[in-house]
Amino acid sequence: MFLTMIRRRWLPIAGGLLLIGLFAGLHLLAHGYHFGLTEDAHAVHLPFLEQTLDPALFPGDPMLATRSGYPSFYFQLLALATRLAPIPTLFLIVHLLTLLAYLAAVAGLSLRLAPDRLPLRPLLIGLLLTLATLPVLGGDDLVLRSALPRHVGLALALWALLAGLLERRLLAFALAGLSINLHALSGGFALALLLAGDLLRLPWRRWAAPLLAAALGLLLALPTLIWSWQAAEPLTPAWIDLLRLRSSQHSFPLTWPLTDFVAFGLWIWLAGLTWWPLRRNEQGRWLAGAALAVALLAAIGFMGAEVWPLGPILRWQLFRSTRLLTVLALPLVVRWFLTTWDRGGLARAGSLVTLLALFAPWPIVWIAGVLAGGLLTALASWAPLDGLARAVAVQIVRTRRLRLGRFLAWPAAVRWTTAALLLALLVSGAAALTQPRVPADLLVAWRDVQIWARENTPVDAAFITPPYYYGFRVESQRPVVGEWKDGTQQYFSVPFTAAWWQRMRDLHAAGASDIRYNDLSAAEVTAIAQKYQADFIVFFIERELPFPVVYRNQWFRVYQVSPG
Repeated sequence: MFLTMIRRRWLPIAGGLLLIGLFAGLHLLAHGYHFGLTEDAHAVHLPFLEQTLDPALFPGDPMLATRSGYPSFYFQLLALATRLAPIPTLFLIVHLLTLLAYLAAVAGLSLRLAPDRLPLRPLLIGLLLTLATLPVLGGDDLVLRSALPRHVGLALALWALLAGLLERRLLAFALAGLSINLHALSGGFALALLLAGDLLRLPWRRWAAPLLAAALGLLLALPTLIWSWQAAEPLTPAWIDLLRLRSSQHSFPLTWPLTDFVAFGLWIWLAGLTWWPLRRNEQGRWLAGAALAVALLAAIGFMGAEVWPLGPILRWQLFRSTRLLTVLALPLVVRWFLTTWDRGGLARAGSLVTLLALFAPWPIVWIAGVLAGGLLTALASWAPLDGLARAVAVQIVRTRRLRLGRFLAWPAAVRWTTAALLLALLVSGAAALTQPRVPADLLVAWRDVQIWARENTPVDAAFITPPYYYGFRVESQRPVVGEWKDGTQQYFSVPFTAAWWQRMRDLHAAGASDIRYNDLSAAEVTAIAQKYQADFIVFFIERELPFPVVYRNQWFRVYQVSPG
């Protein structure tokens, strides 16, 4: 009896955990692990953490002053955890745990929403699709490359949604409320989806339970809600104009490419094909409620950005709620794949074409492939054409009997596992090989400049650095005049927005890739240094200026521009 319990209960769990671990490794292969200078968000987040550990760092740096308006306890928790491990080790641990939690949530959703005679199939396809190019609006993505608040918030939000789907209401709303304290957007969106799902699933006489649970979630989020209320600032038309210039990808939908909307619509269409037969049961109504919540948030986001621009709506980046809907749709797409595959014939070919298309990194190919796969599955209802497709498939199996015959003779679980892992390995390897690479010696040189600054200049020494080349604060622990990346903090400070833009204008930076900084004259450098009380300026090595050179390496040159 004991052995039977192990075989029936614990072996499947162990196998599922092993697969989740394998796919975590494949994610690391495909996307790498970014820390410090190789992760653009760390240009902001690591200085926040460093200043949390040592408030004396970065004196007078306006970007660091925006920390008071960034409502998240993520950095305080990391600061406490640095007692247990150094920062690089700690970030790696947090990233791995976040990635495992994200994949486990996807696996749980797939097993729940795509029940199958062979549970291994939805588990494999669900995990496989996490490596695909999943469409999300609002300049967001579902690629986890480092330990970031939004990634931790996403993992917690997905577990909250899974608990809500399983009718673990208190746990679901509690997780959503707690995640608001780490990443307000992810937790807030999860709370809205949970409430809408329960209200549509339950008769109105039973609405008290989800409303009380939502109140519990808000109560747990109270520290961040109070923080947000205290940090609130009046938003001006000038702030909205600069937001459109710097961060239109997050808040202004009419600036996004049409392919973003088409791809997202096709993804929801694939999920909808499977959802339609479920629309009247409890799970189907819950999913409909969650989808309606995202649709409502997106409609408010559009109206508050493009029709009557409203600062609070723009700040909340409501279109980024679509990534939760993307993941909720994933198990329904898994179910569609399995259903069409089991139909055989032309439908099976259509499901395979669609599956492969989802891994295309080019939007046009992605869209064309999904449309082609959908068309093939639709044509499968035409009996003569479907019969022809089945006959061709039989002929292929016969002509490749020696190769396919042995494979088809394997147990179904082995066949599906082998095929899924091979495809995942192929996709991950291709992604790893095609990732843009920064020359290793350039990164080393950029880090060396910062280490020299930390070891050879006072803590209040201010640097002028290339605004298009981010992250000087990370290793130097010194304030800078400004980087283009700093502009992301405009969501959390209105005064900073105007100050940041003025600094970018002074540095001749009108965009993320504007390199006119390299053409600054000696007189302009002197004027900038006097205006912002900077002591040093960093240029690439080929630029020569009539100032004392205090440091150089194979890539960079540092000049002292203050009297010293």
